[in-house]
Amino acid sequence: LGTLLTPFLANSCGLKLELIGVFTIWLFWICLFPSGIQFLAEKGFNTDVFSTNSAGFDDAYVILFCMIIARLGLWAFDLVENQLMQERVKPATRAQVNGVQVSVSQLFFIFVAVLAMIFSDTSQFYILVF
Repeated sequence: LGTLLTPFLANSCGLKLELIGVFTIWLFWICLFPSGIQFLAEKGFNTDVFSTNSAGFDDAYVILFCMIIARLGLWAFDLVENQLMQERVKPATRAQVNGVQVSVSQLFFIFVAVLAMIFSDTSQFYILVF
């Protein structure tokens, strides 16, 4: 869906890539906000924000739905970011910039993987969320 959102905003709505990038990254964070509130309420205050008794749906479904919709914003932002890198970086330095970007991204991926190994117990999952 993110691959459909970016061209729609660029071609049909006539928005600049920078504005689309800002919009989609905010869409990502706003969609993840209810999940963060739920984790914070559950682990910090020992209460459920989205309880099954009053709302009729489970916390896991709220978190899963928010994460699925948030991916739309993240994929759309990734497309905008890649297009801006291709259009705005000079061809002579494009390979170096992209190489540094990929290496930094992989470094943080390894960091998250190490944290997942350290906090591998299911009761410690909330640590990885924040």
